[in-house]
Amino acid sequence: MQTKAANGDTYDTYGANAQGYLMYSELDAKLANGMGYMSVSIISANRPNFVSGDIDGSTVEERLMAYDTCLSYHGKYSFDAEKVSHHVKICLYPNWSGVTIVRYHQFSGNRLFLVSPPFLVRGIERTSNLIWERV
Repeated sequence: MQTKAANGDTYDTYGANAQGYLMYSELDAKLANGMGYMSVSIISANRPNFVSGDIDGSTVEERLMAYDTCLSYHGKYSFDAEKVSHHVKICLYPNWSGVTIVRYHQFSGNRLFLVSPPFLVRGIERTSNLIWERV
């Protein structure tokens, strides 16, 4: 995931080799407005394991690293000719739980390009640019 500031500066939010999954279910005519379900997780490459083998036994620094190197949210989605709207139910970043996140889309072959409206990243207003490839 790369973000771009208005002045053109770019920032690889989760590192150059971030990995993730974006999943959309088929649109369901039984759901309001023909919505489907979606899920996304983006994680930095080469994240170190916690020293402790205890899932709740990490240090504060390890927990901060885990939070800073991952984004995950899930909910329903709706789709039109220019944008996909993610109606977020739960999110690692709590401010996005219960809100709608808009992404402008473009398809090219087996790739989906998503661009966000501006939002704050480390105090700077940026847009995100994501490229997803169908596997």
